[in-house]
Amino acid sequence: MVTQPYTVLTTDVTQINLLGTKLYLAAIIDMYSKEILAYDIRTSPNMAQVTACVDQLQVYLMASNQFCIATREHCINFHVTKTV
Repeated sequence: MVTQPYTVLTTDVTQINLLGTKLYLAAIIDMYSKEILAYDIRTSPNMAQVTACVDQLQVYLMASNQFCIATREHCINFHVTKTV
């Protein structure tokens, strides 16, 4: 069970068919609030899409003045810690 926001984040890439065109929605979701913290839509799924989400997440968390990304490995595995 998740008891605090920003402690468990998950990512997902979903294919969406829109008027005969395949689009891919990548999102990073806070499992506590179920809020989408970052997202990116492209015509093909790739690592650049996930990297864009992680970069967007970093901006979002730093702007909140509560959290920041402490480490990031391979652009998808990261650990979020509270700043003082």
